Amino acid sequence: MGPLKCIILATITSTAIANPLLLPHNGPHANARTIEWGPCNFINNGPSPIACATFAVPLDYTEPNSHETLNLSLIRSNALIGPSKGSILFNFGGPGGEAVQSLNAGAGKFHKGTGNTMLFSCYDNQTERDLISAKYPDKIVGPLDMVIPDLFAGRQAVSNICEQRYNGSRNGTLIGTAFVARDMIEVVDALNEDGLLRYWGFSYGTVLGATVAAMFPERVNRVVLDGVANAHNYYHHFGIDLDEFVTDDAALRAVLAECVAAGPDRCSLASLNSTAAELEATLIREIATLKRSPVVVGGTVIDGQYLQGMLFNLLKNGLRTEPERMYYINALLKRENLTEVVAFTAQQNPPDESENLLGIKCGDLFRRAETVEDVVPEFMYIYNSTKILGELVAPYAVHCSRWPFAAKERYAGDFMNVKTRYPILFVANTYDPVTPVLNARNMSVGFEGSVVLEQNGFGHCSTAQSSGCTESAIAAYFTNGTLPAPGAVCPVESKLF
Repeated sequence: MGPLKCIILATITSTAIANPLLLPHNGPHANARTIEWGPCNFINNGPSPIACATFAVPLDYTEPNSHETLNLSLIRSNALIGPSKGSILFNFGGPGGEAVQSLNAGAGKFHKGTGNTMLFSCYDNQTERDLISAKYPDKIVGPLDMVIPDLFAGRQAVSNICEQRYNGSRNGTLIGTAFVARDMIEVVDALNEDGLLRYWGFSYGTVLGATVAAMFPERVNRVVLDGVANAHNYYHHFGIDLDEFVTDDAALRAVLAECVAAGPDRCSLASLNSTAAELEATLIREIATLKRSPVVVGGTVIDGQYLQGMLFNLLKNGLRTEPERMYYINALLKRENLTEVVAFTAQQNPPDESENLLGIKCGDLFRRAETVEDVVPEFMYIYNSTKILGELVAPYAVHCSRWPFAAKERYAGDFMNVKTRYPILFVANTYDPVTPVLNARNMSVGFEGSVVLEQNGFGHCSTAQSSGCTESAIAAYFTNGTLPAPGAVCPVESKLF
């Protein structure tokens, strides 16, 4: 992508009401330091040499006279072709994964409250976490007028557990997105380049990117937001993003059409039916069948939501494992090799090892529900946004409804009429199941001069499938500021099957 270094800011976030610039960017840490790079203490599987550093940032930006700090873990990957023209900061989503793990998969993250940086965890061990998850599952079993109150009560219980865990602690208020935006500017200053932000954010990283661009528009040099979440929804509605799943049915139909076109030799599910519509009907019937008559394999219950989860993961992964996933879905439908199905699905869905996502997302949210009736409209909106997967994803609407902590700083702007120093590039996949193109277009409206580049492909974010067109467009934007023409659509070179 040209001679640019990337700084992969290892999982961090911090967190008071931030109107576009509520707090001054100053204090004992601003514009006075450099970053000391050294060897990393993990194995690098990437193509370019890396270096690591710890970098102290203010623990609480709402206390400008405080000298309390938090050490961020930073990873630098050098440009393969020099000389460097500057550094790009990366965030590959979550919120709340580990940067080192993501780096070795070709990615990295930036957030406090995650990884080894002020971890947010409501339980003493994984066994305790698993027991609570089993006690209050995200399951829709029975009529919705009975299920929603039960889910609401369960999330209240989980919130109470986290409140008891962090009673008297500030941690629940110090993990959030506006503080991370300030952390990013601290890092930009310490790099001692030109004082401008170059950033590529994926998924949740687009919320972070939109936030830092709205808070510090004069600092934006190049910002690519890829797999775009609606940041206004993120801060003001229950769920991760109210419109997160609106294209899931269309995405599944398109995947099934690709499967049928490829034939059973390359997509085993195609052996069941001859058209995409028939395959869709088969899957819907099978979800209903498993709801009525679950299958037990060892200690695992395979019900309708289990199959829905397999389909959802199929949609997210783009090219990476589609034939293999279709093989196991086909095996489940035929009731064959079920032990293998369970083993594969467990491998693809490791259990949560912290409450990072809850702590960050819920702390950022402005709303709380006083009663279950407050969550019903948005629960039903998400439930009805996808006929095939609604039962799987609708419970997200209650997760933050009774969260006890609020981030000490939250961006309170509306992401409208933001004039950045240089326009933002939004990138979106046509069939992205969690960040639809609609989000990119809605967010672009609020940032003057910004452009949406659509990639006509599958999976979550542009990296789910290869596109030389998209790669060239992003490279041209970072290296010389060239924006794609409005309405541009890039094809993909790779097929799903």
